[in-house]
Amino acid sequence: MKPKKDHQNNDIGFSDENNAVSSVDPDDFGLDEFLNDFDPDLFESEEASAQAETEPENAAENVPQTADEFGSASSDAVLEEIAAEAEEVPETAEENGESDLSSGLAAAGTDEYEEITEIEEAEDSKDRSDDEPAESDGYIEIDDSELESDYEDITAAALGTDDSEDEFSEIDPADFKLPGAESEVFDGVLSPEEESKLYTTVNFPAVPKPVDQLKSDAERYEKGARGGADKEEEKTERKKKFKKGMRIFWKIWKVARIPVIIGVTLLITYLLLTKVGKKLYENYLLPVDLNDSTPVVVTIPDGSGASAIAKILYEAGGEDAPGLIRHKAVFKVYVDFIGKSSRLQAGTYVLSRNMSIPDIVDVICRGEPPREIIKIKVVEGMTIEAMASKLVSDGILESPDRFLELCVTGEAFVKDHPFISDIPVDETGERRYVLEGFLFPDTYEIYVGANEETIIDKMLSRFEQIFGAVYSARAEELGLSMYEIVTLASTIEKEARVTEDFAKVSAVFYNRMDRDMSLDSDATLEYILKTGSISLTEEQLATVSGYNTHVNRGLPLGPVCNPGNAAINAALYPNTEYMDEEFLYFCLMDSKTGALVYAKTLSEHNANVAKYSPNW
Repeated sequence: MKPKKDHQNNDIGFSDENNAVSSVDPDDFGLDEFLNDFDPDLFESEEASAQAETEPENAAENVPQTADEFGSASSDAVLEEIAAEAEEVPETAEENGESDLSSGLAAAGTDEYEEITEIEEAEDSKDRSDDEPAESDGYIEIDDSELESDYEDITAAALGTDDSEDEFSEIDPADFKLPGAESEVFDGVLSPEEESKLYTTVNFPAVPKPVDQLKSDAERYEKGARGGADKEEEKTERKKKFKKGMRIFWKIWKVARIPVIIGVTLLITYLLLTKVGKKLYENYLLPVDLNDSTPVVVTIPDGSGASAIAKILYEAGGEDAPGLIRHKAVFKVYVDFIGKSSRLQAGTYVLSRNMSIPDIVDVICRGEPPREIIKIKVVEGMTIEAMASKLVSDGILESPDRFLELCVTGEAFVKDHPFISDIPVDETGERRYVLEGFLFPDTYEIYVGANEETIIDKMLSRFEQIFGAVYSARAEELGLSMYEIVTLASTIEKEARVTEDFAKVSAVFYNRMDRDMSLDSDATLEYILKTGSISLTEEQLATVSGYNTHVNRGLPLGPVCNPGNAAINAALYPNTEYMDEEFLYFCLMDSKTGALVYAKTLSEHNANVAKYSPNW
């Protein structure tokens, strides 16, 4: 930006009341030549004197400095004469009312008048430069303070730091006009020429922020504004869709609510009757112990209500044993729910822990006298047919037919005893009873008049108690199934009569199976022939049957009796000493005690048979 001249110090001033000419720079107009050629006689006229009076009093004071700048001695003399002439006519300008320098100089001659005219035009141009910026050599003079203030306002508004209440969107770009720009207002976009003019050495401080960054800020703000508007539109659209969906939903609900309510009600009822109901029944109504048929005698005094009876049943087992029901409250709620609380009768009853709450309630409501209990003993090694005969002979059953019929397939008990379904199918049809080997021999207490299903169920439950998780794991370790273990145990049970011989006989059978030898058991063949004797003829020994272990290798077709716990344990844990010493034979030594004698070789075995067979 070009510096301005000081009228008092650096310029020769010509002024009138209207301040038409303010300052002249001698360097710009060749004043040195003008002063050298100037003739003072031109101002001797009245008009020239009047014009001279219009010069300011300080003009003479400025001449020496101007002369010094010019470096001319002749100019000093001329200026002194001009000052003297001006002092002699001080009132001329005031009387005329205005300065008329041009008329005064016109008398001096045409050449001088043209020089003065050029000076006046230069002065007018100089005055206009105070109000309008001059454009020269591709530069634009810009007021630094105004541009900097405008930039700060725009930056503060764009960054959100403006303290004023007006938003950035309310700023009028017309307020920030760039002097010399081609467009009337600065709209954030500059033409290449305008941008070239702004980025100059002179004007660079006036543009503190690069135009590209200004553009970027403007684009970012515009993008943010658009994004905000888009979000608002999206939010409004979502609200419209939601309201529309809710209107549709309520229309559908008015039509479908009754079927929906009915469906939900049926679903809840189904869940209550199946899963929830089943869980409640299993946890609260089932017997305390399904496998415990031990009779428990209880006495209900006269006038006892449901709560008192529930307490008696709960404490019927004494301090150390469980009672007949799991929860007193469940018993009372149950009898109240089914409406039998007032029908419970006093008396003495024989109950058991394998009775459910409904069963107990039925007995007490009927008011039956104590039922007679009898005991039956089923010994180890009995077959199913032998058991049926004993039950009939003991007066428990009238006929063995129903008992035997239930044991043929065992289908009636699969639901309560799932292991029955794991028994392999006999393709030959030679096996008579599927449940053979699984009616555990033990002593049972039953009510007089108990049916066949109840008796068989008790025996199967007892077998499951004996052949539990430990025995199952051991069978898996040996690589044998439960059915194979029971089959081997039944053979051991029939061959050995003394408990001490069970594990030894088991060791002999394992040694023979390891060597792919037949078991040669007379007991398995006798199960089919039913001779009742262990002495078999050659013809009998050649009988074709899956139970003939003289002909077939490995285990027989199935169990040949119902073994006890000792025989099952021996089948799972054979005598390791006899297995290591590789005993392969045994025979009866004493027919009275049932003791056996063992041999490692066939010659030893034949010698034992010859020795002890006369005692058989």
